[in-house]
Amino acid sequence: MNCRMFLISLALVYSSSAYGQQAALSEDPSNEPEIISASDFLQELEGNFKGSGEAIVGIARQTEKVNCRVSNVFDVDVSALSIKGRCATTQGKTNVEGQLQVKDGKVIGSFLSPNPNTEITKSSSQIVGDKLIISTSMVDKNTGNLSRMRQIVTTEDEGGFKSVFMRFDNAKGSYEETGSVDFAPSR
Repeated sequence: MNCRMFLISLALVYSSSAYGQQAALSEDPSNEPEIISASDFLQELEGNFKGSGEAIVGIARQTEKVNCRVSNVFDVDVSALSIKGRCATTQGKTNVEGQLQVKDGKVIGSFLSPNPNTEITKSSSQIVGDKLIISTSMVDKNTGNLSRMRQIVTTEDEGGFKSVFMRFDNAKGSYEETGSVDFAPSR
């Protein structure tokens, strides 16, 4: 996997066609996660952020450091979050962009730019507590290979957010983490 493909899959959150709100219930109400609307969740991601983390990239599937800078703007009139920025590893840099919007109670759009060589075949998203979970199935237009990706975006108390990236391992029958990036407000 080259740097661009990694960053695209790292950034991956593509079209989201389903939205649901769920809360894990416990016997102690103080442990229950706060239920937040999709619009409020996206608005919490507004601002300028710098991120760093690690992810598996390249043909050798080695862990590398990842650094990103993104600028997220929330338009309250259309309940949409626009994302623009740049991410880099030792293998190169790529621009990232996207837009997530709430329509009819559903989160739709892309978090960061999809790879032009892939086609989304299925996508869904939901907010569970303080997490936006986006699951995407796609096909590589060049090879015909199918893949499933998942990104979990969690808001942080300090005003930032964390993105965890996962891919489905067909042999194991489960998702495995391929990286994560912690984003903090830029000062």
